[in-house]
Amino acid sequence: ENYIMGLFIVILVITILLYSGINFYIGKRLWDGFVSNLNFVNFKIYWIIFFTIVFSYFIYAIISRLFKDVSILNRVFGFIGSYWMSIMVYSLLILLVIDILRLVNYKLKIIDINEIFTTGNLMIFSGLIIVFILGLMIYGTINAKNISISEYNSIVTQNKSLSQNYNIVVISDIHIGSFISKKQVIESVNIINDLKPDIVIIAGDIVDDNIEPFENLGMDVEFKKIKSKYGVFGVLGNHDNFGKDVNKTIKVFKKSNINMLIDDRTQINNEINIIGRNDTSMTRAENLKRASLDKLTDDIDKSKYTILVDHQPVEIESADKNKVDLMISGHTHAGQFFPIGFITKRIFFNDWGQKRLNNVDVIVSCGLGTWGPPIRIGTKSEIVNIQIINKVTTGQQKK
Repeated sequence: ENYIMGLFIVILVITILLYSGINFYIGKRLWDGFVSNLNFVNFKIYWIIFFTIVFSYFIYAIISRLFKDVSILNRVFGFIGSYWMSIMVYSLLILLVIDILRLVNYKLKIIDINEIFTTGNLMIFSGLIIVFILGLMIYGTINAKNISISEYNSIVTQNKSLSQNYNIVVISDIHIGSFISKKQVIESVNIINDLKPDIVIIAGDIVDDNIEPFENLGMDVEFKKIKSKYGVFGVLGNHDNFGKDVNKTIKVFKKSNINMLIDDRTQINNEINIIGRNDTSMTRAENLKRASLDKLTDDIDKSKYTILVDHQPVEIESADKNKVDLMISGHTHAGQFFPIGFITKRIFFNDWGQKRLNNVDVIVSCGLGTWGPPIRIGTKSEIVNIQIINKVTTGQQKK
């Protein structure tokens, strides 16, 4: 235990130093290229303001989790810090490209930089970069608020059959408590109801660390308005259990008419098994052991069509081995904003969309809400609509 704690502290210190170093690099380039030419800005005040912005999300997260503070001041810290995460990524990428080009030019002597980048020109160039990044933030914010519907067909295989086709609607990663508004939740519920689902599945991360904003905003009332022929079923995500009392979170979800399946299963219409898994993070956060899929499927009728809901798209081989027909997940956000998607594609077998492993169909939602920066660049906020059908059809459609 001491070893693990020591390792955690070492990793934490290295992370903070790396994060601080990257931001110092960005801050110095911003000072040299733009701010230093503004006579009214004091050098020391600049750095105090800059690093307050840099660490504002950490201030927000610590205060929120320790004191459950939802004051306007703390939300301002969260708002600024969230956007800074993405601003930092794009600033770093642009500056690295510029420095690589400068290095190449230094070696090959292509142009005289000092002649081109006079003080005035440098300020204009730096200003254009700032405007470009701010433009990305505005676009990403607007894009994140636009909800799209992703449609998939999942074909019944493995010599199984159903008495009817089933219309399933899936949402995940709403992250209520960050920056998703009640208006967006109401809009989402209306879209879900317009799709006339037989089954609604919520694949985790309903809230963002704490259940209090969910309660304070009256989200339980909105979730009760979801209309589904056979019910609404949900699992916990890694952000649903950051709070001190995960049992309270579960109770609130159940009062919201969400049938929580936490290492549990149910049966629909005597022909569909739905299994909900405990999130992998729960073992670390609450010292609760996640049951193996072998155990969860040990005494179910595997001749029936089986849906597995697991917040994180992991252990897919086990799902295939245990005769799961359809696995539904979220968690990845598909990276949420470019270029993070390249990382999620390397980590997960399927980080977004529909992909098959032998007999199991894996469908991963990129989420309805956002985590961290309230932006989406290169991804969409989505509601997933799955048609489970007996006959063979062609492919999938997205809109």
